[in-house]
Amino acid sequence: MAYMNQQKKRCIADALQTVVPTDWQYALFVDDCKLSIIMEIQAAPVDFMALKAAQLRVELQRGQFSNLLMRADDARRCIEALEQGEVSCLHLNTCHIEDEFPGEITALMVKIVAALNTGNYDSSCVMADHFDVGHYVELRIGYYTRPFRYIPKPAAA
Repeated sequence: MAYMNQQKKRCIADALQTVVPTDWQYALFVDDCKLSIIMEIQAAPVDFMALKAAQLRVELQRGQFSNLLMRADDARRCIEALEQGEVSCLHLNTCHIEDEFPGEITALMVKIVAALNTGNYDSSCVMADHFDVGHYVELRIGYYTRPFRYIPKPAAA
């Protein structure tokens, strides 16, 4: 059964320190039910909103979306909202993290999810509707009450 405690969180925090770049600001916490570890990226020199818009644009041109519930008109609205700065947080699918962003940031996000899964196991049986995991993993870019801040790297002099 899923359970997260401070000792497991400490192990995950140690694993994240080796993976996450030092110029990123993030918070790591356990949810109120003690089932999930949640990583919230609060600020970074990566424009995640622009990357997500680029990913959606590629999927729109291809006509196939990584999110099965996405339709073309939804994608257009999302791209427009992302580009106009109306979106300040993203909740990522950690099971298919490689589909969330294009380019080189994907490799880093895969490593982050692997670190969040430190000490985790999955003995679930979907056919029997039985879920048995060590803990659940949630990865957010910002949050509704704490928007993500894009902090560009200073230009080299």
